[in-house]
Amino acid sequence: MLIEVRTDGNIEGSEQFSNHVKALVYTALGQFDDRIRRVDVHLSDAIGNKPGHDDKCCMIEARRGGREPLS
Repeated sequence: MLIEVRTDGNIEGSEQFSNHVKALVYTALGQFDDRIRRVDVHLSDAIGNKPGHDDKCCMIEARRGGREPLS
């Protein structure tokens, strides 16, 4: 299972951060490794540099062999 992490310009997507997100996703979905081909994680911060947690967004899309992706 390939796991890709993408961030917008308002979130610092360091390699360490990306590896942490990948580990979390694999822990949650690893049992389906034989059925899920790829997982895309999209992280964004709508307000940017203003403080707060209500403006964060995470969208996860799982691609399964021969089927439509799930979001």
